[in-house]
Amino acid sequence: MRTLLAYSLLFFSGLAIAAGIEPGEENISQALAMGLQQPAIARPRGAESEGPFDHLVITHAFVIEGAGAPTQGPLNIEVKQDRIVGIYGGEASIPEGAKVIDATGKYVIPGLIDSHFHLGTPSHAYAGALTDPEYVLKLELAHGVTTVRDVGAIMGLEWTLEHKQRSEAGTIAAPA
Repeated sequence: MRTLLAYSLLFFSGLAIAAGIEPGEENISQALAMGLQQPAIARPRGAESEGPFDHLVITHAFVIEGAGAPTQGPLNIEVKQDRIVGIYGGEASIPEGAKVIDATGKYVIPGLIDSHFHLGTPSHAYAGALTDPEYVLKLELAHGVTTVRDVGAIMGLEWTLEHKQRSEAGTIAAPA
């Protein structure tokens, strides 16, 4: 079965190249051939995704450190230029100019990594529309995912790389 699948992928890739389709654009070309439009690049981030901050203090958080220890807290987490510089209990002494997030009753966990991620898939075309990338990226963030690895760029290599570059620049709300 694997041999047949590998052969058909090679055959399709060969046809795509023969048809003048750039490498990395083979999959999305099928949806485009059906008359669908490739979704727009995710819109610039809005007020819902502030930061990064030079100095941030998260107060009164319950902390799950991720290695099996019991939940601790409430604790205060101090972050300077994207690095945790202190985690301490008691009343927080807030440094001048720091952004403060009150996490009373909330939990802080290490960022999750999604190592098998697809920003979208042309197979959604059969349901009538391609997935909105902004929805997918914000959904990942809402679930605690801070880093993704797109394993196929099946919505098109150029389109996927554009999202990567905009994420790195901080112009869209997206995991790294």
